[in-house]
Amino acid sequence: MTLHKYINLFATTLLLLATAACGNKATTDLEDENLHGKVKSVTERQYMAVQQFDKVVKGDPYRPEEGDWDVRKTYNEKGYMIEYLQLAIGDNDTITVTSRVFDSIVPSRKLLEITDNEKGEVIRYEVTKYNKDGKPDTIATTDPFGTLQQMVLIDYEHRGQKETKSYYSNNGNLRYKQITILDGEYPISVTNYDSEGHMIGCRRDLWKKGLRDSTAFFDEHGRCLSRIGFDYDPYGNIVNQHGTDENGDPIKVETYEYEYDEQNNWIRCVFRVEGKPYYVTERTIEYYQ
Repeated sequence: MTLHKYINLFATTLLLLATAACGNKATTDLEDENLHGKVKSVTERQYMAVQQFDKVVKGDPYRPEEGDWDVRKTYNEKGYMIEYLQLAIGDNDTITVTSRVFDSIVPSRKLLEITDNEKGEVIRYEVTKYNKDGKPDTIATTDPFGTLQQMVLIDYEHRGQKETKSYYSNNGNLRYKQITILDGEYPISVTNYDSEGHMIGCRRDLWKKGLRDSTAFFDEHGRCLSRIGFDYDPYGNIVNQHGTDENGDPIKVETYEYEYDEQNNWIRCVFRVEGKPYYVTERTIEYYQ
């Protein structure tokens, strides 16, 4: 597999793995991100990896072709993220700030997200409403003047083990649907459909002891695009990602090497592809006293 094709697959994998079930959360945001202790904030920055003799050191700031990496996340004392800052690559300037408001009675229930730009001006609101069972059933995104930009309606079947998200444009037209099948709290199948009901992609997961053991990705025809397996360290962090592509050929092996603080949270990670260092991520973690 060529490096260009591999990088595209890697980006697609991250995007699809980020898709989560939307029902009642049994875990906090800290638990979801595998963070231990009374974490107050986490700042992550990525750099190009440079091999110097027998060591890997950070080089220039990592500038991906798509997306942004440098972030600062702040959590309340109950373990839920209350602020997300998108940082400019290579400095401390803020690109966007997203603030979250939670229910005072149900700490896990996010009611509102407000996103500001670098000038402190509101650019987006996201309001979440819940059904009588406490599950989110409507997520509305508006511009700063309250004009609807997108509406997501969520339906539940089979005692919440099947979730259907319908994404609508501001004029009420269906854009696409996403159906998630769960086994308990864990999504084992996530399938996307276009506005006419045609499947446009699917992923299926196997779980072991609360960790994702493997994932298979399928195209609109049901053909398997790739199968990926994951290995973890004792702290639940991925240390190895391997698999095969649509032809059954091995994809490039990814490995992750960590350094930890006293709370067993990693503060430095070297990401390698086929043994070659690709980028270095450094984290600064602040704790509540």
